[in-house]
Amino acid sequence: MDRILARDDGTLLLRDDDLLWDDDIGVVKATLEGHTSEVTSMAFAPDGKTIASASWDGTVRLWDADRGTLKTSLEGYTDWGYPVAFAPDGKTIASTAGDKIGLWDTDSGVLKTILQGHTDRIWAVAFAPDGKTIATASDDGSILLWDMSPYITPATPTSVQSASTRLPTQTALLANFPNPFNPDTYIPYQLHAPAHVRLSIYDVRGALVREINVGYRAAGQYLTSTSAAHWDGRDHRGERVASGVYLYRLQAGPVAQVRKMVLVK
Repeated sequence: MDRILARDDGTLLLRDDDLLWDDDIGVVKATLEGHTSEVTSMAFAPDGKTIASASWDGTVRLWDADRGTLKTSLEGYTDWGYPVAFAPDGKTIASTAGDKIGLWDTDSGVLKTILQGHTDRIWAVAFAPDGKTIATASDDGSILLWDMSPYITPATPTSVQSASTRLPTQTALLANFPNPFNPDTYIPYQLHAPAHVRLSIYDVRGALVREINVGYRAAGQYLTSTSAAHWDGRDHRGERVASGVYLYRLQAGPVAQVRKMVLVK
């Protein structure tokens, strides 16, 4: 059975416990080097072929568990990295930094989205066995449950769709709800074809306020609060924005559309 140990110098030791030495220490199978600061969390992928490690250097690194080599480095946080966890299907990694949770695509290394809701550092993260919910615990005294359904790519259908589930004939950005809103709102949309979806929020002067990387989505309608994109009324620094008119822009593959919304306080 393989086990891993973190050292303060930022390296990981992959141990092979089939061979035991004094005090049940085991033989070092590989040393995983790459982090530049203390490693704070590690997790094996469900298939045991990949190791994820988080460090105070602000990165999450993915390692080949058999070869002990670096597969990719997930960068995008400016805070210390703490718990990491794999989704049960191994396709998504949840990692925490401060009071935020990042969801990464395991294969591409692309950041799908950042979940915000806690007000203090997160110390624990776990997926439900079906992968549809994430639980996080924080120093703010709360445990939050997150709906993962907007970030799960549906399997390709194998049967002919009925008339009631026909795909949209065009990709469209729809009216947000509620509108006006305070403090947050949902942004529905529909896709004629599968696409990577990104939403950008601008103020009336055209300055970028926030980018929401929704991730890859299958063709279909995303109309409800459990499937539509969500904006919490904060800018890229996590600060509440002022009342006023804002523009939201959908980029879905080659299609781009813009609508208006109003934040009132």
